[in-house]
Amino acid sequence: MMPMAGRVAIARSRGCGSIWLLAFSAAAMATMAGMAQGVEAPLELPLAQTEPASAPDGRPPLGALRRTTSRVWGVQLTVSLPPLVVPENVSEAIQIPVTLLDTWSVADVRSFAARMNINQRPIAPRLTPLTIMQRPGAESRVEVPIPDVDRTPMGLPIGPDTGMQVMLDLEWTVECFSVALDESAAMGIGWPQSWPAELARWRAASAGIDPADAMLGPLRDSVRAACGADAPPLAVAKACVRAGSQSLRNPNFRQGSPLGVFTRGVEVRGASTALSEQQGTVADLTCICVALLRSAGLPARVVIGLANEDDGPMQSASDKTLTVWGEVWLPQCGWIPFDPDRVRGGVGVRAPLEQRWSGFGTDADWEQRIPITHELNIFRPTPPGSATLATVTALCSLKTKVSSGVAGPTDILLQTRVANRGRPQR
Repeated sequence: MMPMAGRVAIARSRGCGSIWLLAFSAAAMATMAGMAQGVEAPLELPLAQTEPASAPDGRPPLGALRRTTSRVWGVQLTVSLPPLVVPENVSEAIQIPVTLLDTWSVADVRSFAARMNINQRPIAPRLTPLTIMQRPGAESRVEVPIPDVDRTPMGLPIGPDTGMQVMLDLEWTVECFSVALDESAAMGIGWPQSWPAELARWRAASAGIDPADAMLGPLRDSVRAACGADAPPLAVAKACVRAGSQSLRNPNFRQGSPLGVFTRGVEVRGASTALSEQQGTVADLTCICVALLRSAGLPARVVIGLANEDDGPMQSASDKTLTVWGEVWLPQCGWIPFDPDRVRGGVGVRAPLEQRWSGFGTDADWEQRIPITHELNIFRPTPPGSATLATVTALCSLKTKVSSGVAGPTDILLQTRVANRGRPQR
């Protein structure tokens, strides 16, 4: 992996409160004091002074839940934008949501590196500074600016702008952990009197997930029938995941296909549409499970990332496709991952809730799942009525200073690569 040149920028945004992603040394605190007096420019610190912060919803597992083995992965995400016509002297930026600290993964903040090409010409790193940003209660993101189009030293055309073809490579390393859940101990944990405040957004409605949707009624009835009265949170969680994973008659629906090694994102239309039409993707199954879990009062969220779908350790793949799974938060445990597709294929309708299930909780191979984001941003990249592509969730958005009335490019292409860096050296 190419080392990141120079510095990491830590951003603070007007009107959003403090945005702290990293913990700093005492020497850096004096510099931060100037920001508190109204300075709004990004703060740059030497790499030696940057460390991941302990985000509240990224804390390690507790009690009956624990980490076992881990692996380190090198991840490369290539973003290809359609030709952009940018007004003179106006900068835009590519934004990519990236999970930096999760229960089952820890990204190395200092490993992030960005390389950009415009019209197939490399851009100097000093013109594309990488900024990592975090707002309380929101997904962290990486932001890389697109330089002004009229910069003659970059070799870009002068005169009428026919558009820029922009391609960005974002690289980083991440350590991922396997999961172990003591089912009997977790079954003895009851419902909390209140939930931690940071979990509020994972209990409410969000894009593609509506816990109050009437379509969930029959599924909630099946969960109550399976659990009975006064069931502990773990039993309710497993019953919800099983009911949600088996809720569609056609759970292998596909509409559209990758473009060679590129893709437009994750095909997902959300829980309501999938239940109404009784067909959907694995991502839709995950949305249904998450909606059902939230309707039962349990915090839950979708995870978009990369996973090994073959036997044996994942080595590297230039065409590794994005996949989706879920997580549910249980008291005195933390975030427990689950794979609806694996539960659907490996857990019977009468499987006891007290038993260990394939695809829920304990999994020695979870270290081969690399989360990228929990941000589900659904949009339709093709005109209404088009059957070419399903609605997708993209891992990229375009931030611009010019309001054009358009949500952003509708043809963002992505390519993902993974390299196995082996066991961490401790």
